[in-house]
Amino acid sequence: MIQNYIKVSFRSLYKNKLSTLTNIVGLSVSMVIGVLLFAMVKTNWETDHFHRHIARTFRILTSVKGKENTLWATSPPTIVQNISKLSFVEKTILVRHGGLMNVSTEKGAVSASVTFSEPAFFEIFGFELLSGDSRKTLDDPNSVLISEEMSEKLFDTQNALGRAIKFDGWGNFLVGGIIKKPLFKTHLPVEVMFSLKAATALENRNLIQKLSTSEDYKSVSLYVLTKASKDVEKLNNALKNLSVESRNGGEKYIFSAQNIEEITPWNPAVKNDLHAGMHQQAMNMWIFLALGLTLLAAFNYTGLSVARILSRAKEVGIRKTNGARQKQIFSQFIVEAIVISFLALIIAYLGIFSIRQAGGFSIGADLNIKPDLYFIPILFLYAVITGFVAGIIPAFFLARFKPVDVLKNLKTIRLVTRINFYKAIIVIQFSVTVMLMIFFVILKDSMGKQHDLLLSNLPENIIIVELKNRKATIIKSEIERLGQVEKIALSNCLPFSNPSEKCTLKLTSPERETVVYSAFVDQNFLEIFNLKLKAGSNFPGKAVEKDAHYALVNTSAARLIKQKNGRENDLIGEIIAVDSTHIQIIGILAENEFDSEFTVPTIYRYNDSNANFLAIKSHPASSDNIRLLKKIWQKTFPDFSPAIYNYRENAISESKAGEAEFSLPFGVLCSVVMLVACLGVLGMANYAVQSGKLPISIRKTFGANNQQILASVTKPFLKLLLLSGVFGIPLGWFCGNLLKTRFGSHVDLSFYNLLIGFGIVLVVGTAVVVSQTFRIIYINPAKIIRGE
Repeated sequence: MIQNYIKVSFRSLYKNKLSTLTNIVGLSVSMVIGVLLFAMVKTNWETDHFHRHIARTFRILTSVKGKENTLWATSPPTIVQNISKLSFVEKTILVRHGGLMNVSTEKGAVSASVTFSEPAFFEIFGFELLSGDSRKTLDDPNSVLISEEMSEKLFDTQNALGRAIKFDGWGNFLVGGIIKKPLFKTHLPVEVMFSLKAATALENRNLIQKLSTSEDYKSVSLYVLTKASKDVEKLNNALKNLSVESRNGGEKYIFSAQNIEEITPWNPAVKNDLHAGMHQQAMNMWIFLALGLTLLAAFNYTGLSVARILSRAKEVGIRKTNGARQKQIFSQFIVEAIVISFLALIIAYLGIFSIRQAGGFSIGADLNIKPDLYFIPILFLYAVITGFVAGIIPAFFLARFKPVDVLKNLKTIRLVTRINFYKAIIVIQFSVTVMLMIFFVILKDSMGKQHDLLLSNLPENIIIVELKNRKATIIKSEIERLGQVEKIALSNCLPFSNPSEKCTLKLTSPERETVVYSAFVDQNFLEIFNLKLKAGSNFPGKAVEKDAHYALVNTSAARLIKQKNGRENDLIGEIIAVDSTHIQIIGILAENEFDSEFTVPTIYRYNDSNANFLAIKSHPASSDNIRLLKKIWQKTFPDFSPAIYNYRENAISESKAGEAEFSLPFGVLCSVVMLVACLGVLGMANYAVQSGKLPISIRKTFGANNQQILASVTKPFLKLLLLSGVFGIPLGWFCGNLLKTRFGSHVDLSFYNLLIGFGIVLVVGTAVVVSQTFRIIYINPAKIIRGE
């Protein structure tokens, strides 16, 4: 029976080639997005599934109880000795996170994530080596393991084993092994791995921080391999007895075990869990988006099928006269819709796979789209659901027809005239398209305004030197000798970005404490970056020791301190308590137009010995001057690669990259939805022309000109497009209003932007409709009437 359904489906699809092509193309385009989104969810779920002892491997979490209760994915290394003594524990492993480091070879320099561990790492986890000896390397302080991808970046296709790699400030290390790329993603992405002995050696050279107390719980992950998976309860009971208090008694650390399979989906409550993937809500959102986008395309089939009910009604009447049951008719049209869905899915999947194999897909390059035992059922169900939803409405109408009424063409005609479902589908599709297009127009407009404001606020001729924990005074004196240098400022942050440090501010009325951002600058910081004071004065021109007890605050911090008890300007001269220090406010920074609504409360204190950046005002800030500064850096700090750049050019480049990353997904989504909607109205307009050839021919015979007929055929579709604007414009305004949480007053919800968004959709939709209705000009009335 199913075989006959499929055979009849292919015959029907072949008979109606254009509508079949329209449906398949529309579905396949949306299914490309759907397949990628499902692959994203699948890849996330598969995280860490290559570890051989996954059911017995646990990560120790640290719950910090104090003023702020927090949960951390890391633990103090001091508890490992007690855990390893437990009878049900087979092995323990420490993984220390070293952050990002600059790694260089003769080919060039790249940034890499550094970890430290011990030989048992490869016994607990499922990582494998392409070459080298992991046990020997992780027992040697002068060797390093690198990932397969890192090897390609540093050495191309050459054999990296035994080659030297230079690490900024650390010196050279020999490659002792290449870590094979794992089958699945992992919460422990290993790019560069040293031994714990190497960490100890670096600590002794004061190149990294020493970890020796129970309060050092933010840098090391502790993993435990139990003898049986059921031992987790024993492990948790034992961990409760290991809870410790900090030295000042203000915090208590409580430990618990988490199976590594439970790390993904990511739990946002767990801090320091940087590679755990998406959280459950994000995965649900992607699944909903995939289904919504695909069903929007599936409605094209629904609309065309409903519109073509009259042409299929006689077929149904004949089949029912020959004994076909209502259930069989219903099943036939459902199978037909599912066949189209499967054809679209096959085209979408083969397209993705082919482009991926050719290396043409940069988006989602790390997604696992291989047709395995998990992915095939997901895609199968995806196609069946899509086809069923697309076909259920036309199948329901056609299966209810009675043979006598159908063959007499009486009730059928009256029924079809009442079916406006296909019109509703066009309105729904184009309403969504208008909404997304208006949102995209407002988004691009907001980004453009923000970018223009950034350009107007960025100072010219500023060169930034990142100090990389080196003393500023050593290189500053060398740079000041250059004739091109006008002035130098020292700071631990740059404008238009949040400082990395925080401090505790004690407030009165009511008395409480709050955390604000803290920045350290010198007296030249404001002048070099063109920052203005709203009230008060800058740090004195000649730095003295007492300047450390002065502070500048931005307007956001001034509002926080003063609140409702007076004007912000009254803060000048007021003493505030920051951490354990009392400092005097001497100035308030004026707001800048670029990000005034999102500026975080920040206190600027004087400290020229705590700088992370040198900001150099130079005439000009040319590439020649940057090369000269790099030579001075390499002469002063030969063990560190220089990070020196034009501040304005770098800020603009980062801004453009951020804009592209934020707007690209919305642009792709908007384009796909518009394509789907246009394919739907294309099919409907084509059907209107095909089914209306006889009435059009009769009108031509009675003297109607082409312009009149073209207008009458096109007009109903234009009404639907205009009606979609009635629904889509308010929805677009609402979505655009949501952008205020990110862009603030830069968001323009004026009629102009709404009209542009709707106008683009209206012009494109009208062009698609006219491309089909224009064919009435070439209809030959005599030929059509003679044929009838």
